Amino acid sequence: MTSGYYRYPTIWQDAIVFVSEDDLWSVPVAGGMARRLTSNLGEVTYPMLSPDGTLLAFVGREEGGSEVYLMPAEGGSAQRLTYFNSNCRVAGWSPDGKSILFTSNYRQVASSEMALFEIAADAANGEAVQLPIGPARAIAFGPDGAVVIGRNIGDPARWKRYRGGTTGQLWIDRQGDGEFARFLPDLPGNIAAPMWLTGAFGSRVFFVSDHEGIGNLYSCRPDETDLRRHSDHEDYYARNPSSDGRRIVYHAGADLFVFDPETDATTRVEVAYRSPRVQRNRRFVDAGRYMDGFALHPSGRALAFTTRGKVFAFFNHEGPVLQYGKRDGVRYRHALWLYDGQHLVAVTDEPGEETVEIFGPEPTQPPRRLDDLDLGRVVEVKASPVDNRLALTNHRDELLLLDLDSGELRVIDRSPFRNIGGFDWSPDGNWLAYSFSGTLSTSEIRMAALPARITPGERTPDDGTPGEEPPVTQAADENAGKVFTVTRPVLHDISPSFDPDGKYLYFLSLREFNPVYDGLHFDLGFPWGMRPYLITLQDDLPNPFIPKPDFDDDEREADAKHGDDDDDGGDESDEDDAADPDRPGDELDDEYDDEYDDALDDEFDEEAALRQRGRLRNADAEALIPPADSTARGGKASPSTAKRAGKRKHDEAPPPMRVDLEGIERRVVA
Repeated sequence: MTSGYYRYPTIWQDAIVFVSEDDLWSVPVAGGMARRLTSNLGEVTYPMLSPDGTLLAFVGREEGGSEVYLMPAEGGSAQRLTYFNSNCRVAGWSPDGKSILFTSNYRQVASSEMALFEIAADAANGEAVQLPIGPARAIAFGPDGAVVIGRNIGDPARWKRYRGGTTGQLWIDRQGDGEFARFLPDLPGNIAAPMWLTGAFGSRVFFVSDHEGIGNLYSCRPDETDLRRHSDHEDYYARNPSSDGRRIVYHAGADLFVFDPETDATTRVEVAYRSPRVQRNRRFVDAGRYMDGFALHPSGRALAFTTRGKVFAFFNHEGPVLQYGKRDGVRYRHALWLYDGQHLVAVTDEPGEETVEIFGPEPTQPPRRLDDLDLGRVVEVKASPVDNRLALTNHRDELLLLDLDSGELRVIDRSPFRNIGGFDWSPDGNWLAYSFSGTLSTSEIRMAALPARITPGERTPDDGTPGEEPPVTQAADENAGKVFTVTRPVLHDISPSFDPDGKYLYFLSLREFNPVYDGLHFDLGFPWGMRPYLITLQDDLPNPFIPKPDFDDDEREADAKHGDDDDDGGDESDEDDAADPDRPGDELDDEYDDEYDDALDDEFDEEAALRQRGRLRNADAEALIPPADSTARGGKASPSTAKRAGKRKHDEAPPPMRVDLEGIERRVVA
């Protein structure tokens, strides 16, 4: 088995120089121990041995951009020759061995257009001259001044079986008079790497082509006759060949091969590769730099995130970081918690195509994978707030609904123009709001009514004793399975989000035409064209931004005016209340003070401290605070925390949300 990955080989007599681990190595043609020639800080590519085998030109990045360097073929320090600060590639040597030929986009009209340049091997000032042959990326010399060049050529393996307008072309000057003609114009393949060899086999032009499916080595006479195939690779392309005029060396996959035209035989070079492989050593990286997604726990006290293809979860302030799924070899994305706060889901590519895995409460539990799902490339995932369902969008511009219990996958909607521009679950889990592109230039907000249901899970009664799951039944919704358009877009309505109380649907919209003069030149623009909007989901809800008179303020002003008329300038009732230790307000304050003291002793019970600090005297305030059990994490539970520990709010299905669809598109408020 090959122990290294060998690229860009060049040959001279019995020596081969190749690139591995971004450095140059040398190995005999017959095989044997590979010897490292460079240990550069930058990447090294495209080496070319001189015609006499004493010098080695290559492209290096020691000082930033790619430039041409020169060094002794047996090893030693390298000298920088060019200072173009442009893309370049060594194409070979002049026949007399005095100049290096390289291709570069230096001073070209388009950055993708390359021209051939020549620089003397002993140049000390970096002066290079462009060859007068027009655009070219490769060159090979034949007998009596004949030349063949390559235009548009690259590495066919990078764009396999490409047949477009920029396929590689060969042009030939058979007489050496500067008149070029298209070479093999009818060959239906991507041609690259021309080489002109002369010997007992005659004078032939060799090249790489994939016109038969896989890139292999071919040749023909200069008059375009006698086309032959010389290699038979069926798995990997023949890549980056070069020649010393006698033999051709190239790499396919990770191996080196030498082709001898005299015997018409190809042999694999056995390389004894003894690299320390420092680039394969494990390294410790900052996970935050590579984080590509995160999701909060339903209680807000834990976080799940993906970084470098792995899934992790941890509490906000205490406990270890837990890894879910396989440690290596699998890429996970879009990790998020399910509604119960116990299970995690993530998109995985382990089967070869993306699917969904469900992780249990313990990271050591084997996940449950949903196979045979046609998800496509998943773009965004959100979990239902009430049951085991996921909503997903993919690269096919589809909105999907996945039932994690049955594995049923359903297409809710599909746009023929662009991706779904954001979506959200309703608080009761019965609706999906999403941005749908109905035309090339507009996106509207739609709402899909879903079948209302609750998936049975692992739950316990409030007293903590195990019990059977009670049957859950809900009446069928007459709108279930239907899709409704709720906005009339001007341009794009995107990023819908439901109000937690189910009263409003928020979204962003490009519909504000308020022209503003530019500050630098005379022109009008619309820098504030996008604004947030909302839709009132019930037709009896008023506009929340219209101010209403506060009659309580008038009463307080009257009371204050009456108090100012007292003889002593104060309010007698206030003094009485202050002197009465048994008044209801003092009892409530004492209760809050005791709870605040408990919170100070318990570093995990932050909600009690917040309630004391803000004096939340609403009896329903506890329902707004996520449930927590600090004793499960080693902390001391305060009385209020202990009360909440057995009351898991997610066990109670939220009431169905009322949506009045008639005239809803007219209830848009900026």
